[in-house]
Amino acid sequence: MPQSEKKVVYTNQQCVGCNRCITGCPSLGANYATVRNGTFQVLVNNTFCVQCGKCKQECSHSIRQYTDDTTAFFDALKNNKKLALIVSPALYTVYPEETPGILGYLKSLGVTCIYDGAIGGDISALAHIQYMYEHPTEGRISSTCSALTNYVEKHKPELIPTLAPVQIPAVCLALYMRDYVGIQKEIAYISPCIAEIGITENFETKSAIRYVITIEHLLEYLKDTDTASYSADFDKHSQDLGYLLSNAGGLKEVVEHYSATQETILPFSDLKSLGEGPESVSTALLSSENSFFVEFMQCEHGCLTGTGLQDKTITTKNILLTYNRTRNVKIADFKNRRFSNPQEAINQAIKHLSVSGKELQLHDFYRKFTAIGVSEKEITPEELEKAYLSMGKNTPQSRRIDCRHCGYGSCALMAEAIAKGYNVPDNCGSYKKQKALKIYTTDVSTGLPNKLSMFETGNQLITDKTFTDYTYVLIQTRNLFLYNEWFGYERTNIVLREFGEIATHYLEKEEKLFFVESGKFVLFLNKAHVKYLVFLLNHLMLPSLSNQGDFTLHFSVRAGIYEPTGAEKDFSDILQCLYATMMQDPNSDVVYYNQDIADKTTTQLMYVQQVPQAIADKEFFVVYQPKVNQCTNTLEGAEALIRWRRNGVIVSPDNFIPICESTGIIQQIDFYVLNQVCSAIDSWLSQGLEPVKVSVNFSKQHFSHFDVAKRIRNIVDNWYIPHELIEIEFTETAYNEDKNMLATAISQLKKDNFSVSIDDFGSGYSSLSLLENLTFDVLKLDKSLIDTLLQNAQSQIVVTNIVKMAKDLQMKTVAEGVETQETATLLKDLNCDMIQGYFYDKPLEQEEFEKRLKNKTYTVSGKSQSE
Repeated sequence: MPQSEKKVVYTNQQCVGCNRCITGCPSLGANYATVRNGTFQVLVNNTFCVQCGKCKQECSHSIRQYTDDTTAFFDALKNNKKLALIVSPALYTVYPEETPGILGYLKSLGVTCIYDGAIGGDISALAHIQYMYEHPTEGRISSTCSALTNYVEKHKPELIPTLAPVQIPAVCLALYMRDYVGIQKEIAYISPCIAEIGITENFETKSAIRYVITIEHLLEYLKDTDTASYSADFDKHSQDLGYLLSNAGGLKEVVEHYSATQETILPFSDLKSLGEGPESVSTALLSSENSFFVEFMQCEHGCLTGTGLQDKTITTKNILLTYNRTRNVKIADFKNRRFSNPQEAINQAIKHLSVSGKELQLHDFYRKFTAIGVSEKEITPEELEKAYLSMGKNTPQSRRIDCRHCGYGSCALMAEAIAKGYNVPDNCGSYKKQKALKIYTTDVSTGLPNKLSMFETGNQLITDKTFTDYTYVLIQTRNLFLYNEWFGYERTNIVLREFGEIATHYLEKEEKLFFVESGKFVLFLNKAHVKYLVFLLNHLMLPSLSNQGDFTLHFSVRAGIYEPTGAEKDFSDILQCLYATMMQDPNSDVVYYNQDIADKTTTQLMYVQQVPQAIADKEFFVVYQPKVNQCTNTLEGAEALIRWRRNGVIVSPDNFIPICESTGIIQQIDFYVLNQVCSAIDSWLSQGLEPVKVSVNFSKQHFSHFDVAKRIRNIVDNWYIPHELIEIEFTETAYNEDKNMLATAISQLKKDNFSVSIDDFGSGYSSLSLLENLTFDVLKLDKSLIDTLLQNAQSQIVVTNIVKMAKDLQMKTVAEGVETQETATLLKDLNCDMIQGYFYDKPLEQEEFEKRLKNKTYTVSGKSQSE
């Protein structure tokens, strides 16, 4: 019958959602997955729960809890209520030394009489034997386990006719105490089982038991009480074999000793084994062809390891040793009686239980079972299919993974649970992996597959030897930085997402689109579709750019196109060719990879491959180009520049710097230059020379790392060089990559007393925004502004205002690429602080630069006073 709402299994707030409770549960709907307090948890639906306690046994986090009558029982004693008590044999079997003290303490509180629960086992065993005798040809199940009877009443009502209609041992004893012994006091029961908690509300018991106290909760309540100073024994002990029912297989053993029937008795201890299908216990029990009796105990060793008796400090081995000692005594005593026939043994047992001439009537301990009528939602095939698809399971193979991460035994059960509302797709292990992989391989800003996904897909095509079926296109968004400045990053991401969505719409079936980085996309296209799609993508009208008031912005792109040769071994080979293509002819909308690009790429890649060894072999060296103060004609600083002497020949920086930038190896070169500069300054200080501040270039590639400033400081500190002698130059394009990383690096460097300069100022669109958002010590005018200074009046106006603005911002200015007296004079008139260029000095190797340090004053261009 229905359980009290106060006596239920529940999940406490610390549930971690491990699903082990679902694994042990025999009822599909008893556990349901939900999000509570922001955490995924599995809660209990007590409409479906049978209080079997398997979830509690499975839970290794002690999250599953339950309520019983322990507190109410002790409150009643405190209020001077006199109670009778039944004690399960599990208590004195598991805690043989503690039991006398516990019983004595309870009697001191007002318990008037205590009965050995094994007496209920005697009655229940005799009632079962009588029922077997009365129904010799029917398949039946013992009803000594409340977990089973709760389950059948709720979930398997068709099995009710197969249940032996006998009360559980505790109820048998309670009815006996009330109706035969005449005890009118309320009866409490110390139980090892959570499923027995509900017997207080079972109509069939006629309220024979008022309080159910689990052994676990009893001991928890008494943990601070010294019960050892008390002692008491049972007021009535069992005189027969009822004690054996406390262990799994005990009923079978009792029947065999009484030899009242030649029953085939089959043990089982898993509610799930009732199951469905032709091989299930249910089918066998309902079959008219079978005649056997099933003894069921939910727990492996019956009540001795019950769900309300969990104590990890006591081993099962010790429990069974105690049990076997008592069992052996009981059996020896039974055999010593030397009954002439089975009926004599049964009559003797009934006589032991008869009171004051009132003979025990076993039918008084029969009961009726009632279908409670728990109904689950009926699901249609369409709903089940929807549940499968919600977990990303759209193939027969994916529906048979059966990893059991969800707690169910199969994907089919998980789909059924989702369809019925008991679980959610996010609790599916394979779905979570797919989801995590998708997140890992998806760009957040555009929703498109990312660079990792591109490499995985491309390399799989190479493995499958189908990669030559495609033409590969690299799309570069023009003026991306302008969008960022005008609209902000968030809206620019919307622009890129719109582009991705529209481009995806025009893709053919097997074509693919990936977002790579910084406004770059890669397409895998069918060869016949390339020209049309590239033209289309360069003439898209994006919604977010169309509504700009009086004007419309057109989304414009460049495309680099590569046809694979079939010799590519890795997708990185294809991507390198695409990047090499985009580096050619920047004014063209479309550039095709050709032999010239291939030759140049091959040469550049060769250089890249040789860089690490070249560094090790000291083929790289640093030159220093002086920075001269025009007002004083003195050396005030220098820029450190990398050079590569390979086989006695200087390799042009244009041949290796760009490809090192694109591959990221430039980072290794930048730190190598810094280390060499620190070594040189250390040498100059050792010679007693007065060094000037040396600037070192750092590529935008460094701003994918949050610790660039720390690494710079560590290298400089390793040489014990004053920070004031080092200046770090960032190119204007670094701002296009990650302004937050750049801002963080600059802030940290300035905090550490390094000077920071912005290189190539005026070469891009970011100039003014840079000065608005970041703080620099030095501004270096780009050579493109200097080259037109003499011929273009507008250039003079621009430079004049840049210099003035820099001074207003407390920044020094440096003009690089100065080659003539006329340009130098004009820059001096425009108040530019320093000149760098061939007019004064070419880049000098360390030995030559040391001469400049010894005499820092220039008389004419390129000449110091000593010369």
